[in-house]
Amino acid sequence: MNTKNLRIGILTFHKSINYGSVLQAYALSKTLKDAGYSVEIIDYEPQRYEEIYSLYLKNNSLHHVLSNVLKRFPYRVAYKNRVNAFKNFRQTYLPLSKEKYFFDSDLEVLNDRYDVLIVGSDQVWNVFAYDCDDAYFLPISHKAKKIAYAVSINNATFTERRCDDRLRSLIMDFDAVSSREKSGCQRLSGFLNGSKEIINTLDPTLLADPKVFESIKSARIVKEPYIFLYSISFSDDVIASARSLSQRTGMPVYTLMTSLKSYNYLQHNSDKIYILKNHLSPEDFLSFISNAEYVVTNSFHGTAFSLLFEKQFYSICPNKVDGTKKYDERLYSILTHLGIEDRLISMDEVNISDLSKKIDYNNVNTKKEDLVANSRKFLYDAIEV
Repeated sequence: MNTKNLRIGILTFHKSINYGSVLQAYALSKTLKDAGYSVEIIDYEPQRYEEIYSLYLKNNSLHHVLSNVLKRFPYRVAYKNRVNAFKNFRQTYLPLSKEKYFFDSDLEVLNDRYDVLIVGSDQVWNVFAYDCDDAYFLPISHKAKKIAYAVSINNATFTERRCDDRLRSLIMDFDAVSSREKSGCQRLSGFLNGSKEIINTLDPTLLADPKVFESIKSARIVKEPYIFLYSISFSDDVIASARSLSQRTGMPVYTLMTSLKSYNYLQHNSDKIYILKNHLSPEDFLSFISNAEYVVTNSFHGTAFSLLFEKQFYSICPNKVDGTKKYDERLYSILTHLGIEDRLISMDEVNISDLSKKIDYNNVNTKKEDLVANSRKFLYDAIEV
């Protein structure tokens, strides 16, 4: 069989209302399509997604009623616009399967529809993630080839209750497994008692050619030089870091509302920070990062796209009680790979950082090219061998 005629199905968090999730799904499908493969993203939507991404709480307790009225109702217009922006992106750019799936028991038919099934990337194997369920471990018979690409387990230790012999057996049934973080490789290998090789590979957003994203980003939205602040869960540390950089550079800070939690936080902590309420699409997100002078983030994909667009950026990690830094393993892994772990800093370090010290992207890109080559080799070998 000509391997380019193989039918490939990708199972990932493409329905998440999260910039990194939909853009990594797009990146992996585009990378495989550009390599000549026939690719679809399996349109799987667990029923509990309705609960996860519902604006209003269903329980009629007094606490929930007050939360719906005081916190959630004011967010309704922005939330609706955000949901629609993501829906439009999926319909425009993601090669979705015609069939929709709602239960892991529905997935057995995938063996008849695809020659290769790829799970990943994103936190599909993070057993703490709301989105994670058994479907992402492919609990179906082994006819189509099973590949896990750059799966992230984040902070899961794989000693959790659900990480039992059944889960171990499901992972062992994969033909090839790679993880996005070094720590993920180590924990998965330990969970499998060293009986399967786990390869460290890049997130699809860094695997793709930057032109893939340049071609779909929105036109420049903010005309003046600015700092872009991107966070999934805003904290005092990341807000203070952006303000500190603003004071030192004289540039304004712009940010996006990324969730109900961020909306409520920013209502009370947005002094001197401009909230972009009318530009919420993934294409807008790409524009905001690519046109920023600086990026301040505590997000993995905020960091990934800063790297991709060659931005000067700071990835913020909080301080522990004893004053040491609390590293995010996802950020630490990629920045260490690229030799710029000094960009993972605390709020206090932003205040004293040397702004004249720029990231040497010639050096970074040389290292990234090697990582891209190794990641593509794993992916294509896993598909074809």
